Amino acid sequence: MTDLIHITSPERALNIISKGAYITDNNPGHYDAGMNFLGVLGEYPNTQPTRGAKVHFKWHGKVSNPLPYDAYKYHDPNILFDFNGSGHHHPNNDPRYFLPYQSTGLVVKKIELEREYNEEALIEWWLQFKGKLYVFFHDFRILKPYLLKKALEHLQEVNYKLTNEEVTISIKWGR
Repeated sequence: MTDLIHITSPERALNIISKGAYITDNNPGHYDAGMNFLGVLGEYPNTQPTRGAKVHFKWHGKVSNPLPYDAYKYHDPNILFDFNGSGHHHPNNDPRYFLPYQSTGLVVKKIELEREYNEEALIEWWLQFKGKLYVFFHDFRILKPYLLKKALEHLQEVNYKLTNEEVTISIKWGR
């Protein structure tokens, strides 16, 4: 079992759970054709994801041996590829774990908000998630504190669900 962390925005993290999938449109076979995770070495200067939340996962599947940075042909689904994710094995300025498209069974454990995140984007996501009637409230700036509170309560409910039942996602190609 491997513990993993993916950095993204809070609204993207919630989207991953609501859709049951991490969906991205990098070309299949591309360096980033799947989902990247921080390794034990943490973030490097060139690690520049969209910020605001850390999504914690568990991977129960196969993990590769450490691979050099230029090993581009590793895209078999359901194998967590170790590009120095487990430590400093090969020269690599982008240490990470990588799970390619068509992988399934990635267990979501929790969403952790970072200190700084885009409140407006989180509110907009929550309003869209709730439906057309709620989107109307976005224009009333006086409601922003209330709407943020409701969006954060939703995040708390999602985290509660994640502690009480196993939620798995897949990695997909698309928009």
